[in-house]
Amino acid sequence: MLKILFFIVLGFLLLIVGANFVAMRTMKKLKGKTVPEIGVKAEKAYPSLYYFFSPTCGPCKVMSPNIEKLEKEHPNVFRIDITREMATARKFGIMGVPATVVVDPKGTVKEVLIGVKTVQMLTNLLKQAS
Repeated sequence: MLKILFFIVLGFLLLIVGANFVAMRTMKKLKGKTVPEIGVKAEKAYPSLYYFFSPTCGPCKVMSPNIEKLEKEHPNVFRIDITREMATARKFGIMGVPATVVVDPKGTVKEVLIGVKTVQMLTNLLKQAS
C-alpha cells in the first residue's frame, strides 16, 4: 500500500513539474518577438513591463507591492488581470501567473519571467531593455 501511495505522489509531482516546464517553454518563445497589440499606450522612449496576475493567486499577492513601487518610478508598467483580460494573456502566451514580460522601447520582448521577482531585479531588467 505504501509503494502505491509513493508512486501516486511521485506521478503527481512529475505531472506538476512537466506542466511548469511546458508553460515556461511556451512563454519563452515570445522572447525576441514584437509585443502583441493590446490597446495600451506605452511611451516609446521607455521600456515597458507587463505584469500578468490573478487576484486569487498567492504569489501574485506577494509580488503586487513590488509592481506598485515600479509603477511610481517607471511610466510603462502595465498590470493585466488575467481573470478579466484572458484574450490579452493569450496574445502573450501567458500560461501561469505571476508572469512578467519586459519589452524594449522598439517593442521587442526582451524577457519573460514566471514567479515572484524583486523590485531590484525588475528595475535592472528595465534598465537593460533601455
